[in-house]
This record gives sequence, structure tokens and C-alpha cells, in this order.
Amino acid sequence: MRDARDRPRTWPETKWVPIVDRTTVAWLLDRFDGSFASGDLDTFVSMFTDDAIVLFHYLPPVVGRAAIRDAFGEVFEAFDTSDYRSRYHTVETHPGAAYAIGDIVEVLRPRAGGHGTRVLPRLVLFKRRVNSSWYITRLLTARAAPNEDV
Repeated sequence: MRDARDRPRTWPETKWVPIVDRTTVAWLLDRFDGSFASGDLDTFVSMFTDDAIVLFHYLPPVVGRAAIRDAFGEVFEAFDTSDYRSRYHTVETHPGAAYAIGDIVEVLRPRAGGHGTRVLPRLVLFKRRVNSSWYITRLLTARAAPNEDV
């Protein structure tokens, strides 16, 4: 697995889509990973559409950019999220829409101190182009394994 801050990244090829779209979608994934790892809430939230939906495991849907800001703001405030690595297995880009499927290894360390928790989620991101920019419309996560104290 690669660390979210490693550059450059290699992405699965989708040969029938303009290179600009593939490059932009790859950049969006790098930005998603980097902003989560650094706890940069403003950058993280700016990548979602106003009507985006986040589906966390075992929780009700988080609907809308404001609610996403609240949910991830709580995470970034409570935890150091810098121990974060992602690997994308599938990145498909189509004119106007794209999706990515991947695995994450992250350790959430309480800012107040104490043991961290290793979380192994899988994620699916759906993106769409709005005007000339790409945004996340859906984020779905599920655990690949039980959480582990570290």
C-alpha cells in the first residue's frame, strides 16, 4: 500500500476516456487521501457536492455538504488521522462520471492521548463532473476487518 503523501501515483488505465479526465480524477483521489491524512477539513469537504451522501458502516446516511462537514469535523477534532494509506483497485472514468474502489489502512489516534485504533475500511467513491470540475457525490465505506487497538 502507498502512503497518501507518496507521489507520483500509478492509476489503473481507462484507455477510452480523455487523459484530462483520468488525470483529474486521479488528482481528486490524491486530494481526498491527502486532506483526510492531514485533517484538512476545508479541503476535504470542498470535494463533495452540496447533495453528496456518505454511507458509513452501521450508521445512518450523512446527507449534504454541511452534514459531511459536521461528521468529519468531529473525526478530525478527536483523532490524529495522519497514519493513513490507501490502495485503489479500480478507477473507472467515463465522460461526466467516475468511480473508485479501494482499501484503506488507517490508525486513528485520540488527540487526548491513549491507544489508537487500526481501522481497515473498504471504500467506494462515486464522482461526477459539474461544469468543468469533478466532485464526490457518494462515499460508501465498510469494514474489511474488525477494529484493532494499537
